[in-house]
Amino acid sequence: RYSGLLDPRTGGPAASLLQELPADELAALQETTAELEAESAALAAEEADEDGGEVSAPLSARDILLRAVGKMGAGIALCAVFSDPLVEALTNLSRATGVAPFVVGFVLTPLASNSSEFVSSLTFAARKKRKNMSLTLSQVYGAVTMNNTLVLGLFLVVVYLRKLEWVYSSEVTVIVAATLAVGALGVSRSTFKAAWALPALALYPLSLGGVYLLDSLLGWQ
Repeated sequence: RYSGLLDPRTGGPAASLLQELPADELAALQETTAELEAESAALAAEEADEDGGEVSAPLSARDILLRAVGKMGAGIALCAVFSDPLVEALTNLSRATGVAPFVVGFVLTPLASNSSEFVSSLTFAARKKRKNMSLTLSQVYGAVTMNNTLVLGLFLVVVYLRKLEWVYSSEVTVIVAATLAVGALGVSRSTFKAAWALPALALYPLSLGGVYLLDSLLGWQ
């Protein structure tokens, strides 16, 4: 333990230096060390409590790789099975209810595809613990990265291979602008106040309004 190293009587490697310190400085150093030990013990107890009182052994690099590949493969298989029925169901919903395809594509579809991440993020954040908040932010950043790299890349590949007509300039412009706005905020600081959530959330309706303005009123395809 750290407190044992700061005791001049134990004969540790720093014993001779500690004996030369004034008594008040030595006492302050020992007090700080005790606080750090108490904080470390509290964090360890918190992690054990979150794991159900059991401390699991750390996974090896091979186990992490196998688990990641397995879960990614299962996720890809589920997407391949359910993506086409989901698109067909949303298309039929738009035709049956008379809802504009714009609303279905930019409002209903994101709610349906991101609802699980939204619920799990709220569940983690509600615990108000450092580890859970880190998991929440990691999940959010992972979803944003995937949507702006893998999903966008696959979309561009399909457009190129099928020789589809490009009529998505307004959507892509608004998406890139919103991504740059949030990214600029993310790299500008490491601590965020709760008040920043309102401007970030406001980007969603502003993006919808921007697409409608560019696409419908200005006719920018």
